[in-house]
Amino acid sequence: MTDKAGHRAYREVGRRAAAVAREHGGFFQGGSQFDVSQLGIADQDGPIRLINPGRRPAVPEIVEVPQPADAILSLSPDDIEKTEIDLSGLDDIDWAALEHAHGSAEDIPGLIRGLAHDFEVWEEWAEIHSELFGDNLMHQGTFYSATAPAIPFIARMVTSGALPAICRSYLYRDLTLAAGERDASMVSRMAFGGEPEPAAWTDEVHRAVGEVLPSLLERWDFEPPANRYPLALLAALYSRTEVIAKVEAMAHQFSDTKPGCYLRLAVAVLRGADDDAAEMSEAIAAWEDYGDDRYLDEPGVSGTTKGRITLTKGVLTTAYEETS
Repeated sequence: MTDKAGHRAYREVGRRAAAVAREHGGFFQGGSQFDVSQLGIADQDGPIRLINPGRRPAVPEIVEVPQPADAILSLSPDDIEKTEIDLSGLDDIDWAALEHAHGSAEDIPGLIRGLAHDFEVWEEWAEIHSELFGDNLMHQGTFYSATAPAIPFIARMVTSGALPAICRSYLYRDLTLAAGERDASMVSRMAFGGEPEPAAWTDEVHRAVGEVLPSLLERWDFEPPANRYPLALLAALYSRTEVIAKVEAMAHQFSDTKPGCYLRLAVAVLRGADDDAAEMSEAIAAWEDYGDDRYLDEPGVSGTTKGRITLTKGVLTTAYEETS
């Protein structure tokens, strides 16, 4: 099955396989998934044959859980300040001694300056953003020695108020993804039989985002809903309880919608409500099409940790107002 139900069935089989593996002191690893239309391409190097059919369990019956209504989060009002973005200290860092996904990080200062100045044309800014984050600093969820040193300059772009709201929304999401990778990497290693140690550089990045978070939270009252949303999730990742009332109010505003579900989870995480966070994370996974939700079954992982991982995923699954 290649529809949504088929994807859910595939993931459910993976979760059950992981449970069986854990019962016998092992862990689930492997498997691949692709559309049946790709069989002809995969068959070019040799025919695909089932040489060991074994015994297959029945395909699990998936109960369709309706997804809550989406809510387009507005990027308005957008009050841009005519001010110069402070990038002092950028050249004091020995970027050539650091690395990103493609080698030396000596090109990072130029890309950061591009984000700070080339925002008049959205397409140009988006291209620079994609190169800086998607290609270099956070390539496929992997961090590098240059990732953490870049965080303070990214935060300054946001807090300056000089960038348009759409640009700030992307940077808020980048910071949320960066902050959440530490927990996700630890649980992922546990799922594959390893120790709960964070992946390389994720601790440093988590600390770097935590250091700039207070200044980011000061932006709450100035930001439109599209930017308050990732700010709420980011606050939950660090248990910044001083914003609970604001996050609760936003959750109420978007009640019975997809972002409202994530905002209620953020409140549970902020309150340290472990059981509620675990239950809400499981409920979201029942309608959200995550690529992998086996982290929800991992023994020894608290409900709030599962909630933080779910919130990190959620920052990319909510609809935002389109920019022109």
